[in-house]
Amino acid sequence: GNLSWDIHPQFSHTTCVDLSVDQSKNTEKYTSIKSPVGDWVKGRHLDALGSRPLTLITDPPRAGMEQDLPQLFEFNKKAQIFRWIHIGCDPDAFARDVGRIIKRGFILQKVAVLDLFPQTPHVEALAVLQKSPT
Repeated sequence: GNLSWDIHPQFSHTTCVDLSVDQSKNTEKYTSIKSPVGDWVKGRHLDALGSRPLTLITDPPRAGMEQDLPQLFEFNKKAQIFRWIHIGCDPDAFARDVGRIIKRGFILQKVAVLDLFPQTPHVEALAVLQKSPT
């Protein structure tokens, strides 16, 4: 949730699903939903997103997305996710998650390491993946 508010003007609509969102910021173009991601994507919310191509941005806790990836892959069968931006703060969990996303038909376009906490061993990694045309 902490990233979505700042970037939402770049999209026609942004839906932020997180356990710690600020729901007071909801507007016509920005909706925040306090929920575990895996629970939210299980079905009934897809209609609200319409049929437009989607950019999915995931920023899981340090342990990664192991719990939520199965639901997101199921969601991807119904939605039109064409770009997946994945952020991670643990290199092993990040690599595992990105590898699983690639196995589901996404192509790694870019990867970057961001040193948001200088003079500490902590870094953030960011991957941009695009849906394979096949």
